[in-house]
Amino acid sequence: IRSMKRRPLSILLFLVAGLFLSLWLLRMFPSGDSVAPSSPFLNGETELTAIVILGGGVTPEGKAPPHTVARIEVALEVYKELGGNAVFITLSGGTPHKPNPVDAHGFPVWEATAAAVGLIERGVSPERILEESFSLDTVGNAYYLRAVHLEPAQLRKLIVITNDWHMPRTMAIFDFVLGLPRYTGAMSEPYSVEYRAAPAGITDEHVLQVRKERETSSLHSFTTSVAPVMKSMQEMHRWLFTQHKA
Repeated sequence: IRSMKRRPLSILLFLVAGLFLSLWLLRMFPSGDSVAPSSPFLNGETELTAIVILGGGVTPEGKAPPHTVARIEVALEVYKELGGNAVFITLSGGTPHKPNPVDAHGFPVWEATAAAVGLIERGVSPERILEESFSLDTVGNAYYLRAVHLEPAQLRKLIVITNDWHMPRTMAIFDFVLGLPRYTGAMSEPYSVEYRAAPAGITDEHVLQVRKERETSSLHSFTTSVAPVMKSMQEMHRWLFTQHKA
């Protein structure tokens, strides 16, 4: 008799538990007709473009140097062309060749932060800016851009901006890294990439010539020694953290 009296309550508890389980499963595993969540930066916009500004150093005062300012100015022009339907991504922590300057509180000023401040000073909303401050060179720029921002935020369209003297190596590296599959044997997921060259931003002809020669040498090293042995992002990750000197 006691078991019969308890049965309605047991059935009720079972039904309630089943209802909560069903609701949880619907949230965790939506129907096949649903689509992947959009980038959190869309806010109702479509075809969002990432305007990528490569790092170019920091002055002793913690500001973007003239050649980076030239990149910022081109980025602002692109932003206007797109009608504001874009997000800026500033790249680079610094360089392995010298330490970063520090701010008034003793913290290092990253190249990405200096460029972001330059954008904000020119009227860009901070909500439109993403920073990548892990990388220490152009190869790292491309790798961390993809790993930290492009894939998590589902950003597939890019306009990459750097100076004319830096563009050939940038194009070679970014085309290569963005074309890699995630792991060996996987299918690559293509990005739509456009490049815009900013003026040199360097007035000293000797310094500019030295930069160009260094770029030519670095490009040759990448295309002959690095690219041929990298078949996936997985392999590039291993190389960056075990062999790369930056």
